[in-house]
Amino acid sequence: MKIRNGVTIKLRKDVHRDIVKLQAELYDKLGKKPTISDVIEALIKTKKGAEKAIGEYLRRKVER
Repeated sequence: MKIRNGVTIKLRKDVHRDIVKLQAELYDKLGKKPTISDVIEALIKTKKGAEKAIGEYLRRKVER
């Protein structure tokens, strides 16, 4: 498979692990293996409650 216009992004190891886990779950459910880019793009395009979820995450992160 050829990567088109690829870029490198930095992720914490725990975030990468969670994305790969989600990728595997989607593969099990769909029978097709999505790329990590597919997973990230789907998460970005799913905006239901994203603002609220991100706000709550950032608040919890600051409280640590």
